[in-house]
Amino acid sequence: MAEVRTTSFGGLTIAHDERVLTPRTWTLHQSRWALELLDGLPDGPVLELCSGAGQIGLVVAAGTTRHLVCVDVDPVAARYTQSNAVLAGVDDRVEMRVRPLQRALDADERFPLILADPPWVSREDVGRFPEDPVTAIDGGPWFDLGHGPKSIGILGTCIKEAPEFSNRRRKVVHETAPRS
Repeated sequence: MAEVRTTSFGGLTIAHDERVLTPRTWTLHQSRWALELLDGLPDGPVLELCSGAGQIGLVVAAGTTRHLVCVDVDPVAARYTQSNAVLAGVDDRVEMRVRPLQRALDADERFPLILADPPWVSREDVGRFPEDPVTAIDGGPWFDLGHGPKSIGILGTCIKEAPEFSNRRRKVVHETAPRS
């Protein structure tokens, strides 16, 4: 049985274990930026892609009255998102979908704000981060999006799919790092 740990994140207590990426303090900037952006956006739920333990989106949900739709393919991460939503007192406004990104949303769904913190480490480089669970950091192989620099599988999917599910007045906040 995995040992449950907790991390303070944006005023919330986030539970996780070694099977889920430990919340990184710098990703709190995404939550704060999202909260600032929401003031000028239309009503509607926030979408978080690759939610992991849910910390980024849960800080946003706790700071607003908006609903949050989280998507992650990992059932362990999904369970942590759900239990962390209960701990944060926002579980009545959080929906967790455990599916691949390409099948997580209905064609008519729209979101004024989309958060994404996808795995961005290329498959051949995951060994450089032995403390992180492979399922949380493996962004897949590098590939060409056909219009510029190469991207990574899951990150590329987030970038490609996000505009399809956003309102006309929308914001997409995502994290990535350059290939080294």
